[in-house]
Amino acid sequence: MRGKIRKGLSVWYIILILGTIWGCGQEEREIRGGADGDEETVRGDAVSADGGAVSAGREAVYGQENGRETPGGSGTEIPCEENWYIVEIPEKTEVCYDLDGNGTKERIYYAAPQEPGGTCSVWVDGMEYRDVFAEFTVREDYFGVVDLVREDGCMELALYGGRAESGFSTCFYRYGDRGFVMLGMVPGYIDRASVDSGDVHLDGSGTVYGRFSLRLIQSWEAAGRWILDERGQIQKLQEEFYFPLMTCAEREGKRATVQGSFILYMERDTDGEYVQVPASGAEVDFQATDDREWMLLSVEGGCTGWLHCKDFRLVECERGKYVPSSEVFDNLTFEDGGAGG
Repeated sequence: MRGKIRKGLSVWYIILILGTIWGCGQEEREIRGGADGDEETVRGDAVSADGGAVSAGREAVYGQENGRETPGGSGTEIPCEENWYIVEIPEKTEVCYDLDGNGTKERIYYAAPQEPGGTCSVWVDGMEYRDVFAEFTVREDYFGVVDLVREDGCMELALYGGRAESGFSTCFYRYGDRGFVMLGMVPGYIDRASVDSGDVHLDGSGTVYGRFSLRLIQSWEAAGRWILDERGQIQKLQEEFYFPLMTCAEREGKRATVQGSFILYMERDTDGEYVQVPASGAEVDFQATDDREWMLLSVEGGCTGWLHCKDFRLVECERGKYVPSSEVFDNLTFEDGGAGG
């Protein structure tokens, strides 16, 4: 009797093992998405609206988080505080993210043109959006998946490009009920190369921290902030003061010096108290500006005060008299990248 029971248990044990193996095989086939076991929707060509092949041999596998594996990437990385709310993806790589916050991941694919002026397209769930940021002649061969506002459940795309003669920008796009919509543009590249310093970055609150060009006295940059407003558009915040960053000349070890006399006011008031600063050759430290008409500066071994400007590049040398900034200060930097004298 005991032998029959043992024999019966052996049969059921074998059936159980075979059933487990069969079930695991079925689960793997379901994850991979086809009866032939091919990886889900990722092998073969992506076809554009006109039926042409966009790229061949794209391969990716779903990750466990909100993303999908990409060549050279972690595969499960999502925009979060640890990566400054941005994940970089090589072009011609299909990835999946929940862009509109509805709980379903959209398939995303980006292709930059191979020649200047060519068509730049983004595909979302097979729908092609052509000529995105068409005004740019240069586009980078990667894009970013970003989370501008971590609490809204949505994610956005960041595309990079510009014109060689006028600088480069980051364009932010959102996908939703209105299709693929541009939110706005921020000067420079808000990408992983720039955000690692923490100077140019996203913080997940709807604020973008970047840099922009100041116009007073010379060519230089300052840190700025852009916000996603109630209308869903990215707008630059107007600050009371901006703090100039190091110029090209300063990076070469050339500090601005006083080569012509000028007026320095104690307050931002052209009717207020002032001093006449002589042409002494002393170094100048430009500290802050409203980027409209006033520059706070200090003269080495001298005083600190406000310099009044007109038409951005003209500075007050005598009461009511303005001359080009290059006649008052040496070692300035202008848009051609050189130092003015």
